[in-house]
Amino acid sequence: MGIKRIILYYNLFGPKGLWFWLATKTGLIKKPLPAIAHFASFNSPFYIRLNTSDIKVFQHVVQEDEYYVTLRHQPKIIIDAGANIGLTSIVFANRYPQARIFAIEPEQSNFALLCKNAAPYTNIVPIQAALWNLNTDITLVDPGLDKWGFQVSNCCDTSTSRREYIKAITLDSLLANQHIETIDILKIDIEGAEKEVFDSSENWIGKVNIIIVELHDRIKDGCRESLERATVDFSYRQNISDCNLLLAREEKLVTSY
Repeated sequence: MGIKRIILYYNLFGPKGLWFWLATKTGLIKKPLPAIAHFASFNSPFYIRLNTSDIKVFQHVVQEDEYYVTLRHQPKIIIDAGANIGLTSIVFANRYPQARIFAIEPEQSNFALLCKNAAPYTNIVPIQAALWNLNTDITLVDPGLDKWGFQVSNCCDTSTSRREYIKAITLDSLLANQHIETIDILKIDIEGAEKEVFDSSENWIGKVNIIIVELHDRIKDGCRESLERATVDFSYRQNISDCNLLLAREEKLVTSY
């Protein structure tokens, strides 16, 4: 594991990546430190924060390509809900340069880096908000799971270490505001809020062709049940990674795995 991590740092940051690895390993770097990284299949460099979960996000999203799906048609509209620092959106932008990608991320520090990473890609539209079942203000809580673990809640009496109020939007309002008629790919990784989103999906679910979702029943009971109720018309289902489930309205939209 150590050798693989050293190689990863070198591949991302060049020779100085060896110092980055050593500094994070020994505690010389304790705070999140943005560093410019490079990856061969990306058109532009991007930022990753050292000493955070960003490295793990890169491993899952880019190295392991956990959102990979082979489509029979080029997508036009992609929604990346729970975009974090934008790596999934960048993968989509490089793979589908003709698609418009709406990257939704509520947490301020993640969103700031998302905007930097998305800047070279004119087809990525960053939106600072949480996907929810109401257009409202909602509580963003930090359960201490690093930069990829922020959660939203409509409950005010939480015991988490940090919380703040943020904007929440529905998919209905996003589609209306952006004049979207069809979502080709809806990627959702929103730490349990998928329960509320799919519980209120009756107005927009018929406009979605493909869903890639990470379910968080370990955080909130009923996430899978809500998804199953909302997607009874989706005939194709496939586990595409340890965490992610692919659903397609018709099997002919994707190639076989």
